[in-house]
Amino acid sequence: VSSGTVIAAEVATIARPNVLIFMVDDIGYGDIHTFNPQDRESITPNIDKLAKTSISFHHAHSPAAVCAPTRYAILTGNHVYRGRLPNGTWNPDDPSQILKGQETLGDRLQKYGYRTAFFGKTHLGGIFKNAEGKVVSSFAEADLSQKFNDGVSEHGFDHSLSLLSGI
Repeated sequence: VSSGTVIAAEVATIARPNVLIFMVDDIGYGDIHTFNPQDRESITPNIDKLAKTSISFHHAHSPAAVCAPTRYAILTGNHVYRGRLPNGTWNPDDPSQILKGQETLGDRLQKYGYRTAFFGKTHLGGIFKNAEGKVVSSFAEADLSQKFNDGVSEHGFDHSLSLLSGI
């Protein structure tokens, strides 16, 4: 038995908690009813229940003032200046912010037997193709019915339902 097989077998027998990370633009700690229950009805009942029955992490600092570089830092564990663009990747057809060989949180979780998914805005860039499957140089030329490459699916996430950029 190879050591890789032994590790996989050991990992399979360990009970693992579910891991959810919410990164939300324009929401404050007090916008979640559980964390600010004074005199108002909850508009977040499912998040409230999750927060009351889970372990929550409440002391964090953003690595950047805006979402795109922050998302890169959370996904890779790297400082924003270790990505392709320190101020973030904003255009969907820019090359990926995640550099070749950089491990993501999704990659790491998969190594330990987790099934991973990414839902929401990425702002990480990607490679797009036209109807003939040829790589295009601009998003306007892309056939969006074609799978794009170098997105979160190629960086450790089994499932993805994502927006390539903001509104």
